[in-house]
Amino acid sequence: KYEMQQHIEIAEQDEISQIYFWFLVNKTRKPKQNSGVTPIKFPNGSTACDPEALAEQWRLYFEELSTPMDNPSFNASFKISIEKRLRDLQESSNKNHDRFLRVPISEEENTHAVKQLKKNKAAGHDGIVAEHIQYASEKIHHIIRTSMNTIIKKEYIPISFRIGICIPLHKGGDKIKNGPDNYRQLTLLTVLSTIYESLLLNRSDKWLTKDNRMGELQGE
Repeated sequence: KYEMQQHIEIAEQDEISQIYFWFLVNKTRKPKQNSGVTPIKFPNGSTACDPEALAEQWRLYFEELSTPMDNPSFNASFKISIEKRLRDLQESSNKNHDRFLRVPISEEENTHAVKQLKKNKAAGHDGIVAEHIQYASEKIHHIIRTSMNTIIKKEYIPISFRIGICIPLHKGGDKIKNGPDNYRQLTLLTVLSTIYESLLLNRSDKWLTKDNRMGELQGE
């Protein structure tokens, strides 16, 4: 229908305005371009510009970056020392975890974690943003706190907390936009998983600073 309308306009303008006539002719000749999509050349040799193909190539690219690989230049002794510190920290936490990490989450803790959420941020795969939670009723906050306590008690992270939307973000500056190395991966997680992480982080921070536990490990 669009092309038919273009041909009608061309026929009407043929004897009226040669300039406008050729403008319409050239307009119909120009191939349709996908505006806003930058073709990316990936290390595997493929170049993608179609949104679906581009998303698939980014998935493969970030998956490869996230896959652990043996590095012969890595300091093995440093790795062993770090693993030992982690074991010591875990053994120490196991002796006190009931008192610091496994007690039920209080209303005050939950409120503080909700207030820590940053506003005007993109949502995760569930479409919920920080403002939905922060301006919700006390009943919703109670449901969230109950859910978080259940997660801690069962020691199970919901699958929805482990799903994120990966977005390639250009590093800016004069870096070329068709090279994947000039992008960093930004992962959008759910707001509820962010609340859970904040609760654990706040508790862990109190535990590590208590009796200078972190200072003792750093001093080794």
